[in-house]
Amino acid sequence: MKPLPRLFTCLFAGALLIQVAAANPAFNGRWQLNAEQSTSLDPWSTLAMDITVTDDAIAVIRHFGAGTRVADETIKLDNRPVAQTVTVEGWWDNRHIDAWLANDNQIEVTPAWRDDGRTLVLHIKMVLETQQGDRAVGVTRTLTLAEDGQTLREVQNRESRKRPVVQVYQKL
Repeated sequence: MKPLPRLFTCLFAGALLIQVAAANPAFNGRWQLNAEQSTSLDPWSTLAMDITVTDDAIAVIRHFGAGTRVADETIKLDNRPVAQTVTVEGWWDNRHIDAWLANDNQIEVTPAWRDDGRTLVLHIKMVLETQQGDRAVGVTRTLTLAEDGQTLREVQNRESRKRPVVQVYQKL
């Protein structure tokens, strides 16, 4: 291998190692939404999130509930900063709009670690079916772990919404 391509290969491999090393195991566990400190979940009344982070993988499973109605969203990824296609159960962040996931519930997710592993950012691209036709939408979910490791704050920004959704979770 020539010196320049070898240098780029080493730099890329090093960047991946830094990315994986930044994952914080304090994210692991079940997190329960604190509704009083969070944006309204309508039409849902409860939300819990199970997070598992290893050197190789990231799993974020959200459990929505409203009376007897329940729904899950499961996102399982390689712990690498690359776009990955995931099939989810549905798009449950649909708040009072008639929009549903297109493409057989497939979304593209790119994970990234920041703040020395205290922040996990999920860049999500999806296509929504609406009455006006299909529309590509980008969502950024930024999950930041508090210093005490017992509080998790999620800020969700969507291209199609001016205001972010803020959700605060407590570790169970």
